[in-house]
Amino acid sequence: MSLKKTLLTIFAVAGLGLMTINITVSAQSNNAASSARTTSATSASDGVQIKTEEQTQIERLKQASQEGATLTLLTGSEREAALSELRAMTSEQRCERLQVSIENRLQYYEENYARYLAKYEQVVTNVDIAVARLEELGVDVSDLKMNVELLRVMISELRTTRSQVVSNFADINDAVCGSDSQGYLSLVNTVKTEVEDLRGKAAEIVDFINGEIQNQFTQIKTTITATSN
Repeated sequence: MSLKKTLLTIFAVAGLGLMTINITVSAQSNNAASSARTTSATSASDGVQIKTEEQTQIERLKQASQEGATLTLLTGSEREAALSELRAMTSEQRCERLQVSIENRLQYYEENYARYLAKYEQVVTNVDIAVARLEELGVDVSDLKMNVELLRVMISELRTTRSQVVSNFADINDAVCGSDSQGYLSLVNTVKTEVEDLRGKAAEIVDFINGEIQNQFTQIKTTITATSN
């Protein structure tokens, strides 16, 4: 195979990993918009003094459920009707609704971020293959190799944060129907902070791949093309 064809093959292999990130960016943007609405609904109830079990469950339901996010988008009459429906539920019904909602969020962070992590790791695999082939051709890839190692560290940190989020969502699910309101709210606030950290780490990985690593491949390709002409 000619040098030109070999290089095209190498960059195609690396590109497979890089292009998958565009899917991740789109998915995270949509989920971030949904989460922003949920956070808005949650923030409104921070600091509320809980006086009765019924009030506790209603506030928790507004915090944790998708319905809670929807309430902020309804008209006055629609919102009151939705709240009336919640108040009409028995304690068991409200508790069940809360648990279903929290389980959905738990499943999201377990499954979706598992897919994100798999995509990021595939990028590392593809870049490793490209680096090995470039080294065989005598190309200096020392900077690229250092950045791949940094990417591995970033992915490892994301995995750790994601595990913490999943674990704390499980704790919230266990505590949601209990009598310890302050303990529950403390867990919610902890998870909110961790989720923000999780999203920030994921965004940094995407930016690093599409920015630093992609640029290095472009520079290598430009240098090789210039010297081969």
